[in-house]
Amino acid sequence: MLATPTILSGGAMALPILLAEDDPITREALSVHLLQLGFQVLACSGFQAAQQALREQTFDYLILDRNLPGGGALALLRAAQADPSAPNHATPAIVISADIEPAQRAALLALGFIAVLQKPISATALGAALQPPRPSLPVAPTPALSPATPTAVATLDDAMALTACGTMEVVVGLRRLLAAEIGGFALQLQQAGADQDREKMRDTLHRLRSALGFCGGAELL
Repeated sequence: MLATPTILSGGAMALPILLAEDDPITREALSVHLLQLGFQVLACSGFQAAQQALREQTFDYLILDRNLPGGGALALLRAAQADPSAPNHATPAIVISADIEPAQRAALLALGFIAVLQKPISATALGAALQPPRPSLPVAPTPALSPATPTAVATLDDAMALTACGTMEVVVGLRRLLAAEIGGFALQLQQAGADQDREKMRDTLHRLRSALGFCGGAELL
């Protein structure tokens, strides 16, 4: 069964963007950025759901994770471009990843992506990659953290998280989501180690690195 895509709208006249990202924390953070930039977001958690969305709807931009279970950004871009009559044959695409070497960046740009962004991605960096730039919507004031806030963890860098997320309200929400997801990451890593599955281990670490980056924990991994 395909995971149901999440549709979020930045307004009645918002331009549609397809976001394909399997890590829920990264997906949430980027969705918030795009809403603030004034876009409508169709957020997919898997390759097949994104592939189906590409066939059924026309988007103004595609934001695609380089590594998705079952395929990734390049496979989605090639599928969209394969048929000249397809709705997203000429839609500009951006690839995102937690690990991008300079040579990989150059290769992806040569293959047709308009930008290659490394996670964690700030709203400013995302907006700069989307041409023409979209006007930002008003952002709620940053709430003060109380001593009882469970996300005020000494090992998480608030300044780094704010750079990636924009407001402490978003940071707190993502850290709560990370707390709910961290046990699943641990089980997946344990299972991958037991199975000696290097590909699964690499994929899980990739998603964990992305999630930690948005929460101010990039230095922890």
